[in-house]
Amino acid sequence: RVAVANYESESIALTGAQLDEVSAYIADDVRRNVTADVLVFNVTPVEISIEASITPYNDVVIDSVSGAIRNYLRKIAPGSTVTFDELSDVVRSNSIAKTFAITSATKGTSSVSSLSFSVDLSDDDSPVAEVAKIDAGSINLVDGNA
Repeated sequence: RVAVANYESESIALTGAQLDEVSAYIADDVRRNVTADVLVFNVTPVEISIEASITPYNDVVIDSVSGAIRNYLRKIAPGSTVTFDELSDVVRSNSIAKTFAITSATKGTSSVSSLSFSVDLSDDDSPVAEVAKIDAGSINLVDGNA
């Protein structure tokens, strides 16, 4: 089973034509293991919202922190869990913020204390492989000195 995503697209999910193209490429007799029965399906984007305080608080730092969060969460595979401590370490290592502290986060409509992305492959007709979807406005950063 292969879950695919298109992070160049706002929806993250592939179109039907793109999904067919990937499926045909993987299932080609030259590439496919003779006994493999390959199922290619779209990931399941789940909206994530994060609120955090940062210092210093200016546009450059806001862009740096937002970029670090987006880039990291794009790399998180279905079936993974990201703790707030882990995400905070990533932001501090990959942005110019002096301080960063998550104050709240939601997955879908639920408040969460970590970000878990589930996988359920029990039904071939509707497999689930969750990935983070962060829309514009999903990362709300406030002044840590306020």
